[in-house]
Amino acid sequence: EQQALHIRKAVDPFYPVVLDPTVAADIPEPEEWNEEDAIAAATDEEGNISEKPQRPTIPWGPYGPYCPVTLKSDDWLFPGSKAFQHTYGNKVYALADEKASEAFTAEPVEYVATARDPLPPPPRIMLCGPTGATVADQCRLLSEAYHIPVVNLEAEWSKEATEKQEGVKEAKRQKEREERLAEKARLKAEAEAEKAAERQAKIDAGETVEDEEEPVEEAEEEEEAEEEGDPDDDGLDDEQREALFVQAMRTVLGRHRGACIINGSFFGDLDKEDMSEEMK
Repeated sequence: EQQALHIRKAVDPFYPVVLDPTVAADIPEPEEWNEEDAIAAATDEEGNISEKPQRPTIPWGPYGPYCPVTLKSDDWLFPGSKAFQHTYGNKVYALADEKASEAFTAEPVEYVATARDPLPPPPRIMLCGPTGATVADQCRLLSEAYHIPVVNLEAEWSKEATEKQEGVKEAKRQKEREERLAEKARLKAEAEAEKAAERQAKIDAGETVEDEEEPVEEAEEEEEAEEEGDPDDDGLDDEQREALFVQAMRTVLGRHRGACIINGSFFGDLDKEDMSEEMK
């Protein structure tokens, strides 16, 4: 299927594709525009200006400066990045990150609505504030006024992040158990091979060899295996742990989350001394 799609893109001149930046028109940069420089460039030798320069505008698509991939996948309006802007259908689309950019350039028609304008996501209102700012009370009042639920972001995110970390820790412990068992089996095989070699050497030398009874192995205590390694170590580096926390947040606030009031008060408590650096 992918090969057929690649061939179709190559031979069908009407197949919708993102324009190559080398052939597409330059995307305007309004924030870099300087009126004085523009007027100076438009002024001829006699000091005349045929037409006053206007600040350039970006010909946005129906999503404006927001990422169409994030809107479709997560049902959130997320600002696109200047580094990942593409021209498609004479319109400009900004993508959130490299992954979204790759998905969009591979198949833009999957993310650009053609029959109608894209539907906006449901309203999600976040209230933030430090301890004592009555954020919880304001969330409750808004919930009662608009009949939509309140999401306690700190509690739900902490629960999701903890579950994901525990899953990683359990996978790490399982891998360590398997490695210990494999190492034990290897050592046992080496010992048996060494004994077999010694036995064969005695036989070849004409010595009498008595059959040895198989030693009775004592079962290892599970507690001993569990004690090896730090039980709190998830084996992740800072970048991987950050990605896990971000994924936990995406899970909590995913596209399944409809209209709601979000109690984001713990964002205002990031300077609290009793909050761990990892949580911050």
